[in-house]
Amino acid sequence: MASGPVKAVIDVGTNSVKFLAAAPRGGTLSVLTDEVKITRLGEGQGRRGAFGMKPMERTAAAIEVFARLALGYGADAGAIVAVGTQAMRTASNAGEFKIMVKKRCGLDIRVISGDEEASLSFRAASLNMPREAVVFDVGGGSSEAAFGSGGLLSWRCSVPIGALVLYERFFASSPGPYGMDAVGACRTFAASEIRAYMDGAPSPREGCDCAGVGGTFVTLASVSAGGPRGREAGASLTSGEVERQIALYASMNCESRKNIPGLRAERADIILPGACIAASLMDIFALGRLTVSARGLRHGVMDSMFDACV
Repeated sequence: MASGPVKAVIDVGTNSVKFLAAAPRGGTLSVLTDEVKITRLGEGQGRRGAFGMKPMERTAAAIEVFARLALGYGADAGAIVAVGTQAMRTASNAGEFKIMVKKRCGLDIRVISGDEEASLSFRAASLNMPREAVVFDVGGGSSEAAFGSGGLLSWRCSVPIGALVLYERFFASSPGPYGMDAVGACRTFAASEIRAYMDGAPSPREGCDCAGVGGTFVTLASVSAGGPRGREAGASLTSGEVERQIALYASMNCESRKNIPGLRAERADIILPGACIAASLMDIFALGRLTVSARGLRHGVMDSMFDACV
C-alpha cells in the first residue's frame, strides 16, 4: 500500500496516451502503474490542420479511463495532471478537444511548450547520469534533444517532426515495401529539420552518456533483443543496429512487419519513420550508441510534482 498521497500524470501525445500513477513510500516514489494506449490523436492532422472527430473520441475515451484508474488508486481529482504536447500545440481545434475531455472526466489538459517537453524528458532520463549527457525523445508529432551535465540542463530543442507525422508525409500512400528513394527522402527531410532547430547545440564529448526516450527507441531495442526483453530499461542500442532495422522495415510491407519479434502490431507502420529520426539524431550528434530509457515526459512531470524521482 502507498504510504503517501497518490498523484497521477496523463501524457496526451500525438500518437499515444501514457498514464503514470505514483506515491511516496519509504523516502522514495513508488510507481503504482505505468501504462500506454495508442490512440493517434494526430491522425490526419497534417492534412487538415485540425483533429478528426474519431481520433478525438478515441483519445478522450482513453483519458477518461486513465482518470478513473487514478481515482481508483487513491488520487484526489486535484492530483491528476494531464499534459498535451505537439498535436495540441498545433491543432486548430485543440480548444474543442480540451472541452470534450473536460466534459467527460473533469480534467483540464495543460499544453506544454516544446522546450518544456525537452526539459522534462531530460530531467526524467538523465537520472543516474552524473556525467555529460544527451537525451533524445522521438514522439509521434515532435522530437526533442537536450544536453546537460550532472542532471543540470544546459541546452534543449524541440523539432516539429515525429514518427506519425513523417509516416503520413512519406509512407502512408503505400503499405510497402519501400525503395531507398522514399527512405532517403524521409531521412533527408528529418536531418534538415533537426539541423534547422539546432542553433547553439553543443558537441558532446566522446564517451558521454546518451539516452533515448519514447516508443520508437523502446521498439528498436525490443526488436534488437528479439522480443519483450528489449523493453527493459537500460537496453543498449547502436547506430549500426538502427541502420539494420531501417533496411529491414523498408524491405517489408506493414503486415509482414507485424510478425517481427518485439514489434507491437500498432507500431508496425510508424516504426520506419521513427527509426529514420533516431538515426538522424544519432548521426548529427555523432553518437554511435545510446541507452534506452523507460523514463520519459510523464516521469519528468511526476518528479516535478513531488520534487523527487520515481
